[in-house]
Amino acid sequence: MSATDGNDLTTGAVPDIAFHKSTFSEQGACVEVGRSDGMVHVRDTKNRALATLSFTVPEWRAFVQGVQAHEFDDEAQL
Repeated sequence: MSATDGNDLTTGAVPDIAFHKSTFSEQGACVEVGRSDGMVHVRDTKNRALATLSFTVPEWRAFVQGVQAHEFDDEAQL
């Protein structure tokens, strides 16, 4: 991922961001989401100090809408 397409992979912890975990997360298979400066940051709860994925708000909204529309359901069967 590159900063030119809006996506960014940040190594290490993203400072000063309040991350939240979904109440629907299964134990051991969770991600946390946080927002700052018009960006949405996603990290693995088991490896918080490792890389954090960052997306613009429109990119994140498109992803969430795709999940809600079941656009990725077939991918899980690969």
